[in-house]
Amino acid sequence: MFSGVLDRYQDTKIILAHAGGFVPYAVMRFCELQPALDPEGPSTEELLAKFRLFYWDTALSSGPDVFPSFLAFADHERILFGSDFPYAPAPVATAFDRLLDTHSGLTDEQKTAFNRGNAKKLFTCLV
Repeated sequence: MFSGVLDRYQDTKIILAHAGGFVPYAVMRFCELQPALDPEGPSTEELLAKFRLFYWDTALSSGPDVFPSFLAFADHERILFGSDFPYAPAPVATAFDRLLDTHSGLTDEQKTAFNRGNAKKLFTCLV
């Protein structure tokens, strides 16, 4: 992010697993701190725009406590379904899938987009 890799490889798509983990919740920390450390580098706003270029998956990251903050930051067209298969045991993955569908506050349109629609746009071979 800070070294210019995304600028040099603009066609690269990066998917951050688990709703980006810590990233969406600490992004302002990074984006305010970096310009203070490197005044010649990108501004807070430029860094925020770069962070929003990531794609995100929902693997093991569902539920009412996760999604309000996540949806406030992430571009909804860049959120993809994730299961963490084969690493998450089936009962755990199933529980998070159920949370995604029933306790994440998603609209039917968002569910359709996150579960398949956004991936079809990203991975044209699925069409």
